Amino acid sequence: MAISRSAVRLDGKKMSDFATLSGERPIVVLAPHPGDETLGCGMLLAAAFAGRGARIVALSRGANPDRPCASATQSLVSRRSAEVVEAVRALGGRSSDIERWNFPLGHVPMRGPVYERAVDWIEALCVSSGARCLYASGLENAHVDHLATATIARGVAQRQPALRVLHYTLWPSPRADVEGTSTAQTKTFRFAAEQWRKPKRRAVRCHRSQLAELEIDPQGTKLREVMMHSLMEGEERFVEHHR
Repeated sequence: MAISRSAVRLDGKKMSDFATLSGERPIVVLAPHPGDETLGCGMLLAAAFAGRGARIVALSRGANPDRPCASATQSLVSRRSAEVVEAVRALGGRSSDIERWNFPLGHVPMRGPVYERAVDWIEALCVSSGARCLYASGLENAHVDHLATATIARGVAQRQPALRVLHYTLWPSPRADVEGTSTAQTKTFRFAAEQWRKPKRRAVRCHRSQLAELEIDPQGTKLREVMMHSLMEGEERFVEHHR
């Protein structure tokens, strides 16, 4: 499948082309939890799988089996593991494109020997795959695993100065129009193309266990509608911090 190299427009906004966001090499995407890669980078991954390829590293298992009701939690872990494989296949990838570290929820490391091993391993993956762009969750998300994932990505970049680190956003923000602009310290890229939107829609629907959680809130049905529309029809945004 041919990958468009020209910038496209969505609702009058200038989009970045795929070559800019990949360096025309395979990309590496770090996901704090299974499914984050689809929600934040689904269109980008679909474009990558149609070209040079991508590797996904799921750092956390997405649930903590050490908590009470461990059997039910383990079942959730298994479901999410199967769902991420299904979603990656919907995006055009294979199960072998996914690496799992299986840290418990809330325990992706930010420092110490395990953190250093994670940085070592991801650095080696970037080098062996020839990646020029490493994607990780954004620093604006307060969840500890998202912050740890961003910290790991920056640790890799400190060792590989030529490697670009771009942070993706998972859920829509009420300040999206403000946060989606570049600053003196950052550059924001927007990506959306209809040919990649269709596989992302299919992939998002594969994450049934995560989407079901949106309905727990009393406003869940409305919240789900807003977020699903943003995920399915909106653009993907990536922020690169100047170094």
